[in-house]
Amino acid sequence: MDEQGEPRLPAAGAEPHEAPGAFIEVPLRADFARYDFALPMLRLDPGEEPPLDDDAAGPSHPAWPPPEAAGRPARRDALAWFLTLPALHAGRSAPATAHARMPAQDEPPPGAGPAPRRGRDHPVPLRRLSELPKLRVHRERSLAVGKCIYPRLPLGARDAVREIEFLAWAEEDPAVLALCRLDERHAFPDLAYPDDAGRHVPYRPHFVARTAVADYLVDLHEEPAAAARRRVAMRWCELVNALPAAQRGDRPWLYAPLGPLPFTPWRRRQTRLSDLLAGARFRLRAAHGAPAD
Repeated sequence: MDEQGEPRLPAAGAEPHEAPGAFIEVPLRADFARYDFALPMLRLDPGEEPPLDDDAAGPSHPAWPPPEAAGRPARRDALAWFLTLPALHAGRSAPATAHARMPAQDEPPPGAGPAPRRGRDHPVPLRRLSELPKLRVHRERSLAVGKCIYPRLPLGARDAVREIEFLAWAEEDPAVLALCRLDERHAFPDLAYPDDAGRHVPYRPHFVARTAVADYLVDLHEEPAAAARRRVAMRWCELVNALPAAQRGDRPWLYAPLGPLPFTPWRRRQTRLSDLLAGARFRLRAAHGAPAD
C-alpha cells in the first residue's frame, strides 16, 4: 500500500499517460495477459430465464451470519457457514460437522443440463477484456490496482468508499488472482432482465474476479430489481458451465452478490475476500432451494 492507502503498482506495470484536463488514459499493463478474462458471449434468449417469483427466488440476498457470530456455538447456522470456509477456498467439500455437505467450488451448478444446442453446433465465441486497450478515467475518481489488466480502475459514481475497500481487500488476499471493473465498452454478453413494467433492462455485473477455482460475476452494490438481476446472472452461469471447457475459458463461472454485505467488520476479523465470494455462491444456492450434493 502507498502513503495514500492505495494498492501499490507493480514495477512492471504500464504507466498511465496524461490526457487533457482531469482525465488520464490508462493502457494495458505490460503483463496484462495473466490478469485477463475470457467471457463466453452466450446470451439468454427471451423467455429463457425461469419465471420465478420473489418468494421462490429466496431472500433478496444471501443470509450472511454477522461477523461477531463466528465460533459461537449458539449460532449454529453461522458456525456451520464458518466451518465451510477453508473447504470452500480449497475447492473441497465442507467438513462433516456442517449441516450439509457443500459441493466443490469447481463443480457445475446442480440441474445444469447438457450443453445448449447453440454451444454444441455453433461454438460460443470468447471475448477478452483486453480487447479494450485503454481506459479513460478521472484522476481523482480512480484507484491504482495490482491484479488487473489495467494499472488503474475508475470508481463508480455510488459508494466509492465501498469500492476502494473491495479493491484493497482483493489486493490483500493472495487467493484473489485477478479482477476488473466492467466498463460499458468491454465486450459482455447481451443479458437483460424484465422490470415491473415488462421492459428489458440490460444487465452487467459491477466486477469480475478470479480465484484458483472459478471466475465470478460480482455485484458489489445493492440494485433495484435485485431478484431479477440474480436470476439472470445465475441462469447465465448455469448455461455457461454446461458448455465444453474450451468454450468458457477452461473455468467455471459463478455468481457472487455482495451488495448487502458490510465489508469493514469482516476485514477486521481477517476474513478473506475469496472466502466471501465462495460463501456467497453457496448461500445463494441454498436460498434457491438447490439440493445438497
